Amino acid sequence: MLVSEIMLQQTRVEAVIPFYQAFLARFPDAATLAGAAEEDVLTAWAGLGYYSRARNLRAAARRVASWLIRSAGSASSASANADTPTPRRR
Repeated sequence: MLVSEIMLQQTRVEAVIPFYQAFLARFPDAATLAGAAEEDVLTAWAGLGYYSRARNLRAAARRVASWLIRSAGSASSASANADTPTPRRR
């Protein structure tokens, strides 16, 4: 997962494991991370340093969540249009 890759940059695995587990417990998916306040993300990141990584991870989650919402909207619009009968000319 991207979170572990970012946390493990310049940090030992043994040091990261408890931070990783706590972070995923707090932010289990991209939507949760995207909707979190920056301060909450930085608090969960505390102890790992390089806080710009936490900000960038949250920004990435926001982009992913936005893309998923747009994709779901497009899919449901296409589905709704497919279910709507086409008017016939008389």
